[in-house]
Amino acid sequence: MLPSSIKNLRGGLLCGILTMSSLAAQETISVAMEVPDMTSYIYAPGLGGGPVLIGKYCTYYEAPTGEIIKGTTGGNILGNGKAISTVTFAEIDTKLTRSWYNDWYYQSVRAPFAGWMFKKRFGIEVEKQPNHEVSFYNYGFKLNCINIGQEKDITCLRTVFAEHTDKFGPETEQIVLVGDSRGAATTFNFMALDHPNISCAILEGIFDSMPHVITHLRYHHSIFCFFKQATLASLLKKVAGSYSHEGPFPIDYVKEFPYDTPVLMVTSLTDEIVPHECTMNLYIKLLQSGHTNVRLLILPCSRHDGYMLQQDKDRYEQCVHAFYRSCGVDHDLLLAEQGEAILAETQPSVDEIRRNYLDCKSTKYRS
Repeated sequence: MLPSSIKNLRGGLLCGILTMSSLAAQETISVAMEVPDMTSYIYAPGLGGGPVLIGKYCTYYEAPTGEIIKGTTGGNILGNGKAISTVTFAEIDTKLTRSWYNDWYYQSVRAPFAGWMFKKRFGIEVEKQPNHEVSFYNYGFKLNCINIGQEKDITCLRTVFAEHTDKFGPETEQIVLVGDSRGAATTFNFMALDHPNISCAILEGIFDSMPHVITHLRYHHSIFCFFKQATLASLLKKVAGSYSHEGPFPIDYVKEFPYDTPVLMVTSLTDEIVPHECTMNLYIKLLQSGHTNVRLLILPCSRHDGYMLQQDKDRYEQCVHAFYRSCGVDHDLLLAEQGEAILAETQPSVDEIRRNYLDCKSTKYRS
């Protein structure tokens, strides 16, 4: 028989342990209930750009292949790099062949060149992982699969969106779509057709139609000025095997585009590939069809592939975070404060756009 004092001590210790366990369990439940909704992101790259180009928009990303992609000079508009899905469009061939020649080529030629180009041009560093059968670092192109925002590209994004919602939560979570050039056109068309439940979208360097882009290239680039419009269209069709010059294009989906989803379109006055007239024409058509949640950020200096890398980087990044705050998703408070004045200028009227940017020198385009 144990003395009563020992019994009391043992009982007290047991009671204390049970009480502490109960409190710990309650605290765990409380913490779990207080975790805020997570903002996640889906990134759709431009034509010929694999998911490695995500380094322009975030400082860190762990790819499904195990490769670590680090952006050293780009912006930070894709969160902390953790809750991101990237779209690998059909023309990107990430599978490395097993032949000794191709293995030697990738190891000795392709990899060093790709590493130098990504770092010098885009500020992107990739920590290569050995023994991976696929790679976002070394990839080739399947020209017959190039689609430029049409059916096959939309299917790719649709598949990634479904996988993303399964991985990061139901569609009621905060989801941000970010598209670059062809990826922006694909995102626009996907939103028009599927009306996904998302918080907002950023469409960088988006075109209204490819005929408009070709017209711009023909009139403003000396290498194309000797070709007729129909000839350039035919050449594009031969190179891009899955593309149709008849559309559909974003301009064809204006009336189907969701009215309640906030959208920030971004263009540059010095974009040499997708001219600002393309993006502005699409913006005007959206306003004329009654869309009030669309915004237009006009950058003064950046080239097509450098919106987040060149002189306009700070303006772009600050505006995006102010836009994020207005949409109720994760944002950097300091950047959002700095971008409020910029965001306030992103809803110009049709008359302002035409008066300040679209003059009689503008080329003809599909409308």
